[in-house]
Amino acid sequence: EIENEDSIVITDSFVSIIDGMTSKDNSLYQNETSARIATELLKKEIHSFPRDLTYQEAVYRLTKCICSYYKENNIFNVVLKEPHKRMAASIIILSKEREEIWIVGDCHCLIDELHITNEKLVDYIISEIRSVIIEKYLLEYSTDELLEKDLSREDIRPFLISQYLYQNNRAYSPLSYAVIDGFPIENRMVRVVSCKDANCIVLGSDGYPQLKRNLRETELELQKLL
Repeated sequence: EIENEDSIVITDSFVSIIDGMTSKDNSLYQNETSARIATELLKKEIHSFPRDLTYQEAVYRLTKCICSYYKENNIFNVVLKEPHKRMAASIIILSKEREEIWIVGDCHCLIDELHITNEKLVDYIISEIRSVIIEKYLLEYSTDELLEKDLSREDIRPFLISQYLYQNNRAYSPLSYAVIDGFPIENRMVRVVSCKDANCIVLGSDGYPQLKRNLRETELELQKLL
């Protein structure tokens, strides 16, 4: 949990997975990763949730706790102007009281046999660009050489930074997406799914591209993909 900057949160009323997103510039965070700070802040906030909380209230409170950190550490104006320096996380929350699952960012879930995703278009586009670049590099370099030094990662870095311009911003654009980063999120960008009468619910971050009904099967599927 500590190494990969993800967390599982379980309370009497909520179950959540937090997928911390490492900032492209951690200079504002005193040698700590921004993802780890964000994860700890969000975990603490979820533990304080009242059982009948709505998804709108939950997103507001999670956003506020990150924003308060910026202000307490005098970095709010910096991250306002330079969004790639923000701490951020994708999150999925199961509300037992409301029998709902709330998704902000690219986490996903399995409700019985129904797979619910929340993928970002901008991620798909950048991954397609990266695939083309890798194909070109493979004409000159071996797979082992590219695994040792990922040249494609260096090439797409400017695209990764520019995608932050759409993070909780430019809501009119199909490239716009939501994460918990301390800045307001439009309600329509939160995916809310009913899980009433479900027999099996599996929550996951995008670290598991395909979810199965238990952890063992999900891990096996991941190994096949790798």
